[in-house]
Amino acid sequence: MSFVDKVKDFLGKHDAQVDQGIDKAGGAAKQKFQGHDQHIDTAVNKAKDATRPQD
Repeated sequence: MSFVDKVKDFLGKHDAQVDQGIDKAGGAAKQKFQGHDQHIDTAVNKAKDATRPQD
């Protein structure tokens, strides 16, 4: 099993935890880069979409 396969397996099993981490990172980014909330929200949503299991 390659590293990428292991990451995909982890993401599939722990989707809620991954989303929680992405939200936390987004919150930290909003504090550091005030005034760019809309851009950060867009990036957070795209990151969540990219890490959701593909059927």
